[in-house]
Amino acid sequence: MCSSTGAAGTAASDYGVRLVGPVAATGAPLHTSVTTGRPFYVRLELFTDGAGAAAVTYDVDLPTGVGVRAPVRLAAGAVTSGCLRACTVGWNATRSRRLSLYYALVPPGPGAFVVQSSIVSTDRPDARASDNTATATIVVVPARLTLGRPVPVDGAPVAGRPFAVTVAVRRGGVPIRPRRAACGAAIGGRSLAGVVSLTRGTIGCSWSIPNGTGRRTLRTTVSASEGTLRVAGSWLYSIRAR
Repeated sequence: MCSSTGAAGTAASDYGVRLVGPVAATGAPLHTSVTTGRPFYVRLELFTDGAGAAAVTYDVDLPTGVGVRAPVRLAAGAVTSGCLRACTVGWNATRSRRLSLYYALVPPGPGAFVVQSSIVSTDRPDARASDNTATATIVVVPARLTLGRPVPVDGAPVAGRPFAVTVAVRRGGVPIRPRRAACGAAIGGRSLAGVVSLTRGTIGCSWSIPNGTGRRTLRTTVSASEGTLRVAGSWLYSIRAR
């Protein structure tokens, strides 16, 4: 514990700040990439080794072009802050030595963005100033669509029967309902019309497999688009005879 006595005889305590990010809406570390066009979350942690009432005033510095979105209620119940200058907060340090605040930030595009927070004043003398500034570097990557492997609904394709699959679709690792999708299929030079169904995170495709096509190869193609993003995948199946 770092404590001392100030010039006027007031007991000094150590105050400090940490920045943790990016974090998920639950407050846990984010295990997917931060992508353009979507907010990311940063946790600002204020701490002290003192007891009783504690109060801190801090600033947050954002890179050019990074926006702040508030209030946003997170999954854990916390509400994001929009304060960037002369932000004053207080808490009971006897109950908890740390106070967590959250920020929802929106990057302007891909790149590496450095977020900084600094303590500018405290309610009692600060025993150590070296931990009064913290930074977090957030790497933002271009958004892209991805498809998962198709999952057959009722097993492998069989001649004379419908064949259906579901395919997971993600934008920057997050399930979405794409604006458009297509399901193509062919047996040799014969094209099959596909039926498309869309839900959030899933593309459904179904085809009617013609009679007499057992032991031949079915080539399927699934594609999706969202804005300027495009993705497509192709998979082969051996058709069973009835």
